[in-house]
Amino acid sequence: MLQKWLRIWVVLGLAICTVFWPVQPSFACDCPTRIPARDALADSHAVFVGTVTQIVGPQPSLQWTRSFPFLRYDTPAYAPLTITLAVDQFWRGPPYRSITLTTGQAYSQCGVPFQQGQQYLVYAYRNAVGDLVAHRCSRTVPIAQSRDDLAIFGAGTVPTQATPDPPPSSAALLAALCSIMLMIACVGAGGLFLRRRSRRSG
Repeated sequence: MLQKWLRIWVVLGLAICTVFWPVQPSFACDCPTRIPARDALADSHAVFVGTVTQIVGPQPSLQWTRSFPFLRYDTPAYAPLTITLAVDQFWRGPPYRSITLTTGQAYSQCGVPFQQGQQYLVYAYRNAVGDLVAHRCSRTVPIAQSRDDLAIFGAGTVPTQATPDPPPSSAALLAALCSIMLMIACVGAGGLFLRRRSRRSG
């Protein structure tokens, strides 16, 4: 009975991790014609002028794979860059003095080529898990190229609130869950093996 339930647990855990693990395929960035500034403001979740204070590349982490041994410690090929900006003024979005968002690493991934210390007019959108994302197909540009948009918007609002600590990402939670399930399965398999061995030796 124990062996039967152990097999069911392992198969169920692997199936859940395989189905729900996020896959990020490579694709070319094909941008349509940019929408007008007022429409972009209405469609965005955050629109602000900010200065880049930090650019962080993807870090190696424990990654779930679909082939044996199912786990590896590596840097995801298509993981985004994390950009932190000090907000000078905003027209839409949270009134935080600092905002962190993500963008693609490469031009082909629609990444915005943010530069440390440079000021930008940013149009950011929330993705499926609620994170702010900036991409090349939006009207996000260096501040020197944003005069037309700023003339339409007028003066923005100065942010007044400190940025709250971010919650753990869904990918991190899923990786932790898969790791725990795999560890439980390994411990169970090891216990079953030792139990069988002790019976044979007895």
